[in-house]
Amino acid sequence: MKLFIAIALAAGIATGGTMLIVTGMKNAEAEVKKSELEKQFDTERQKLERQIREARKQSGKNLIIIDGDSTETPVLGAREPQELIDLLLAIPTGPDKRQQRRAIHFFESLADIGPKALPPIGEFLAKNVDKEYGFERGPGRENRPAGAGERQPAGGGPGGGPGGMFRSVTEAFMPMPRPDFMSPPSMRMGLFDVIRQIGGAEAEAMLVGAMRQSARGIEIAMLDIILEEMAPGKYQTEILEAARELLSKPIASTGSQMDDRSRNYLFAILAKYKDEAFLKTAQGMLITPEGNIDGLTLNYLNSTLGEKAMPIIYDLYKNTTLTNMTDQMAIRGMALRYIGSSANADEIFRDTITKSKESPEMIRDFAMMGTIASLVRGPQDNQGANGEGLTDDSIRKRQQLLASVKKDVSSERMDPLLDAVEKRLDNMLDPEKRKEPFQFNPFGGGGGGGRGFMFNLGGPGAAPGNPPRP
Repeated sequence: MKLFIAIALAAGIATGGTMLIVTGMKNAEAEVKKSELEKQFDTERQKLERQIREARKQSGKNLIIIDGDSTETPVLGAREPQELIDLLLAIPTGPDKRQQRRAIHFFESLADIGPKALPPIGEFLAKNVDKEYGFERGPGRENRPAGAGERQPAGGGPGGGPGGMFRSVTEAFMPMPRPDFMSPPSMRMGLFDVIRQIGGAEAEAMLVGAMRQSARGIEIAMLDIILEEMAPGKYQTEILEAARELLSKPIASTGSQMDDRSRNYLFAILAKYKDEAFLKTAQGMLITPEGNIDGLTLNYLNSTLGEKAMPIIYDLYKNTTLTNMTDQMAIRGMALRYIGSSANADEIFRDTITKSKESPEMIRDFAMMGTIASLVRGPQDNQGANGEGLTDDSIRKRQQLLASVKKDVSSERMDPLLDAVEKRLDNMLDPEKRKEPFQFNPFGGGGGGGRGFMFNLGGPGAAPGNPPRP
């Protein structure tokens, strides 16, 4: 009982201390200190959780803390690690929430057992087999079924689906994925989290072995997150080498939903660390064997190089063999992020306006709307138009560009957008007003960004989950 009380008190003191220190500091300093204290507290919390699990094992009882009071209850029906692993293997595959809850229960029970559970878990992982449970269907992008923006074999239907007509745009502008699920999609990934919770040198070694063994992008991405948490920076080189190796090979379809977005996860790792060792290989992957733009590669190059990617993007823009409309949209959209700071981007902006004027009126205005709207999007903006990464100098150059084309693009349909963009650029030069969301709905409705004709600028009324438009 004394051990339990000491642990609970330590947790309470850590929380109270954090609030007391942060409250007494100036705002600017408080944010920095708060972040540091949150990291320290998270580390301490994990340590305390391990102590509680160890205490449970030693006492054979469960600890329940309610409003500061602790009580002890006997552990009923305690199982051996191998029995729990067998039960996890027996759970049916599918979206049945009851079965998913059972799986989570068994995983947590393994974690509660502690280091004693590691040897049988290691034996299972060494077999390099898996049991897939399926993805929990939730509101997040990670929980979509296959076909909702993931890459599929050529011949997929139109729209955002892999192989569809908007694939290159979707892949180029969709934020890189992160393996964060409501319930483990597979037994191996569930066991990775169990090992993380148990912690220690043996657990760390097991996860490193699993990383060296794995050929799945989604597993490498999850192991990267866990190992960075357990040993920051220690395995970054190995993780990057694993990601590069898997990306260098053609990734065949396995028929498993877990592998639908393998390349997305691997490129996300490279982009996360801004890994330039893969740049030369990636440039050779920009154009697919079918002659189309590979949006994921373009996304990685832009995420890693920033404005330094403009020479590569400009060469793509000048490539006369890339005639696919959506490929051209992806290239232009990526280039227009650097208007005002890149002469090549400015040229593409003017060229796009000129070419749009040659189209029929309705098509012309739709195309121009996307181009003009790009003036308020920063190079680091995903959804929304917050001007992330824009300097005051580049904003002023964008104002000059807008002024130079405003007369040519003015029309009854375009004027509201021109006025809104002009006002937004003015606001971006004011640190306070820059924080306000850009609110413009070309359909005339209220409530912010809306879907727009050729773009989604975010704002309070933007539909969640819509991919950013170029």
